[in-house]
Amino acid sequence: MLLFIKKYALFIIPLLLLFHACSSKRIEGQPENNAGINSSKETLLLNKLSEAAGYKVLSYHQGHFIDSVTVSFACIGEVDSKGIKNVQITFVSLGSDSSFRNIFACKPFEANPGQLEIFTTKLENSSYDCLYFDSGDYYVGTGGGEVYQFIADARQRIVYRTHFVFSKEQRPGVYFYAECKTEEIRKLFLNHLRNDYPEVTILRTDPVF
Repeated sequence: MLLFIKKYALFIIPLLLLFHACSSKRIEGQPENNAGINSSKETLLLNKLSEAAGYKVLSYHQGHFIDSVTVSFACIGEVDSKGIKNVQITFVSLGSDSSFRNIFACKPFEANPGQLEIFTTKLENSSYDCLYFDSGDYYVGTGGGEVYQFIADARQRIVYRTHFVFSKEQRPGVYFYAECKTEEIRKLFLNHLRNDYPEVTILRTDPVF
């Protein structure tokens, strides 16, 4: 009997491993978190967030944007401004009574919501999340480019902004708007830019691109 098992083990085990690999491999285009199974719950959540934000929410980032305990959402959508579609980001908190409350809205800005770079970050010694996002379009077809960067602090109700530009004629540079007063905020922006543009410089005036 033992001889039989040894003889066929070399044949059976690779089949089992192959079956496991095929069954656990994610099919291209399918979400990793079984969103299809929970689509009704996801639709309900988007509807609740849309009601609180005041516009149709296309996507969201979940975090702790008020404190380290309260669940909250950064809601991304589009709003119409004089016939122009702008991106709107609004922070919505989830209360202990399961109610959704609009807590802070960023000023709309011109961008494609599908091209935004967006992620959560933290300020030094802070227990809550901030949100980094940018306009996501470098306009490289013009021989250069520009992008507006933002870090939103919903708890303090402030949005820090920069204007990053580059061209064939000059080195990449970033201009900090007036609210970027602290070295910590500037460092957050610079560290992110230096991942792709290690030679980036600080500009004294806001460039007209």
